[in-house]
Amino acid sequence: MWFDEEPLASVVYDREDLHAGCAFAGPALVTQMDATTVIPPGWRVEVDVFGNLVATSDREGVPV
Repeated sequence: MWFDEEPLASVVYDREDLHAGCAFAGPALVTQMDATTVIPPGWRVEVDVFGNLVATSDREGVPV
C-alpha cells in the first residue's frame, strides 16, 4: 500500500479470522464481505471481546 507517497509492505487479514485477543500493527488491511479497513503505519489494532477492531495510535499527538 502507499502511505505518504511511499510504498510499504502490508499484511492483509480476513476479518472472519480475527478473534478476541488478536492484535497487530499497521500498515495492514482487514477485508470482509462488505468493507475494507485500512490500518496505517503507526497504528495498532486489538480485537475486543465483542469482536470490535479497536485501533489506537502508537504516536502521541496523532489525531484520531
